[in-house]
Amino acid sequence: MAIQLDYLLQPLGYYCTEIGPLNQIIHLWGYTDLNERQRCRNLLKQDPRWTEYVAMIMPLIEHQESRILTPAGFFSPMAVAYRPA
Repeated sequence: MAIQLDYLLQPLGYYCTEIGPLNQIIHLWGYTDLNERQRCRNLLKQDPRWTEYVAMIMPLIEHQESRILTPAGFFSPMAVAYRPA
């Protein structure tokens, strides 16, 4: 997450499942629009620390999916303050 925070700004949420499919991590990142998302992710992918990390964790990932979500009209998401443990 430390590397991601250098490029992806603050997360909207970071969760692990307790009911349903177990051993899942779900993280939500907020962007102004898809162009900002693409720009931030492109910068992250160019960081050698990130490519090294991804190479290390890929054997551990069984399934991964991405979703683009838009908030309901009555809801305004707010960034959370991440504090390392």
